[in-house]
Amino acid sequence: AIAAQARDDLQTSETWSARVRREVEVSSGFLPRRDLRVHRSVVHLAAPPDAVARLIADEMMERLGDWNREFPGGEVLSEERAGPGDTRWLMRVRYETPPVLAHREYVYGLRRHDVDGVGAAARDVWITYQSVVSSEPPPRAYVRGALLGTVHRCVAAEGGTRLEHLLATSLGGRLPVALVNTLFARGLEDALVRDACAQRALFPAP
Repeated sequence: AIAAQARDDLQTSETWSARVRREVEVSSGFLPRRDLRVHRSVVHLAAPPDAVARLIADEMMERLGDWNREFPGGEVLSEERAGPGDTRWLMRVRYETPPVLAHREYVYGLRRHDVDGVGAAARDVWITYQSVVSSEPPPRAYVRGALLGTVHRCVAAEGGTRLEHLLATSLGGRLPVALVNTLFARGLEDALVRDACAQRALFPAP
């Protein structure tokens, strides 16, 4: 169900009006039955889909700090290989956000699903994120955020990978949704552009 929703959401997001910042295509809009503004980025990386998916999913806890400056640490709580090209993790990840906000912690299920080929032969890889309920409270000075239908899609393109990303996040705490949708919208877009540029730098063009 999460994978099917991700496909529908990415298709809907293709209709949003986009602009280019630092060679990253960005846009935002709303999806059916959700009141959060969702942010989209598209960037070309000079590496095959499997290499990009390994960076983002398989090696997330080891490599996230290489492309996200707000990541101080986290844990893989469990891992399950459901079949060829289908791996699922349960993760706890922390982010040190700007001073105006409390730091954020997310607990979510992450799935890497190779839908066209497997491993090094994959030409289309989907990485989906969905927060889960945790009885363990976040650390002191953190609040619990949520990922609500977030996805990365790594699809083979000429010279590498077209990386499509949708970020649907509730920042948690006492922030009203209306404030996140307006006042913090630019900051979330900035974060997507920073991450995309950092990912691109990890795969320099030959």
